Amino acid sequence: WSVHAWLDGVNPAPGDATASSDLFAADLAEFVLALRRIDPEDAPPAHRAEPLASRDEATRAALASVGGVVDVEAVTTAWKEALAAPPHTGRPVWVHGDLQPGNVLVDDGRLTAVIDFGCTGLA
Repeated sequence: WSVHAWLDGVNPAPGDATASSDLFAADLAEFVLALRRIDPEDAPPAHRAEPLASRDEATRAALASVGGVVDVEAVTTAWKEALAAPPHTGRPVWVHGDLQPGNVLVDDGRLTAVIDFGCTGLA
């Protein structure tokens, strides 16, 4: 990969109030929804589009190691709900596949960029 221009913003850090704003959440949701609107014809599969159950063991191990950084009980509850959700049966949609803090930029509580599209594809 390469960087061709400087993008405004910084990667959010754990506990960073800037990245936990309602504006940031809305911006990120709009980005995800915009991806889903792209025509899926002839698109490749997403690199990380396997069922969540395949990541259960690793996720629970990670949760066991982040006490004090995140609310482990709340995240575990959300994880269990996600595992119990019915599988997607609609048309395939584009997903980023790696929306983690190192791949988003935030400035003044707003999403300014999403980077690293290496895992992007259909799920």
